Amino acid sequence: MKPRSSLAARQRAANFCFLAPALLLFVIFILLPFIQGIPVSLTNWNGVTVEHGEFVGLRNYVNIFKQGDFNKAAGVTLLYTLITVTCTNVLGLLLALGVQRTGKLNNFLRSIYFMPFVISLILAAYTWRYLYSDIVNIAFGLHSPLGSMRYALPAVAGIAVWRDAGYAMVVYLAGLQMVPRDYYEAAEVEGAGAPTRFFKITLPLIMPSVTANVVLTLAWGLKQFDLVMAATGGGPGKATETLAVVIYKNIFEFMHAGYGQAAAIVFTVFVAAVSSAVSFLLRRREVEL
Repeated sequence: MKPRSSLAARQRAANFCFLAPALLLFVIFILLPFIQGIPVSLTNWNGVTVEHGEFVGLRNYVNIFKQGDFNKAAGVTLLYTLITVTCTNVLGLLLALGVQRTGKLNNFLRSIYFMPFVISLILAAYTWRYLYSDIVNIAFGLHSPLGSMRYALPAVAGIAVWRDAGYAMVVYLAGLQMVPRDYYEAAEVEGAGAPTRFFKITLPLIMPSVTANVVLTLAWGLKQFDLVMAATGGGPGKATETLAVVIYKNIFEFMHAGYGQAAAIVFTVFVAAVSSAVSFLLRRREVEL
C-alpha cells in the first residue's frame, strides 16, 4: 500500500490541475490588468495618446472622494444592491419553498422560474424597456418608470430581481433537499407550527445556501453595469448611475483614464472587502446556528 501522505499529495496535485485553468484565466484577465492599472491611476492620462500622461501622484485618489458624482453614484449603487439582494433572496426562497416537493407540476414550475436567468442582462433590459414603455402605458395609462427620477432605480432593480430569483431558487432548493425530514416530523409531534419549523429547523440548516446567494447577489449588485447601461444609460439625470457606470464614462467618454482607473481600483478593493466581510460574518452565523 502507498503511504497516506503520498495519496494526499496526489489528491492535492489532482485538485490543483482542476483549479489551474480557472486560476490562469483569473491571473490573465483580472489580476494582471489590475496590477497594470496601478501606474496609470497615478497619471493624468486621457486614454488615447501613446504617452501615459504626467505623473500626478495620489491626486486622482483624493479627487475621487471630492467628486459629487462619485459619491452620488456610491449611494445609488448601495441602494440598488440593498433592493436586489433583499428581494432576490426573499423571492428565491419563497419560490423554492413552493416547489420543493417533487412532481410534474413543480418540475415544470421550476423550469419556468429559472428560465429568466438564461436570458442575458442586455436582452432582459431591452425586453423590460418595451414592457415598461408600451404595455404599462396601454394597460394603465402610465408613463414608463424608467423615465422617472423617483422610480427608475427600483424599476431597474426589479428587472434584476426578475432575472436572478430563479437562480437563487435553485440554490435554496439544493439546501432544502438536504434537510432531514425526520426533524420536521419530530417538530410536528411536539406541536410546532409552520413558522416555528421554518425559523428553528429550515433556516438554520440552509444557512450555507443563504451565504452563497447573499454573497453572490451582493457582488452582482455592487458591480452592476450592463443592465443599467442597456435600460437607462444611467438616467434619467443620474438617478440610476452606478459606480461601474461612472468609471466607464470617465475612462471612455470623458477621457479621464487616469482618474477612472484610480476609481476602478478603489471600487475593486471595496467590492472585494465588502464581499469578504459579509461572507465571513455569514459563515460565522452558520457555525453559531
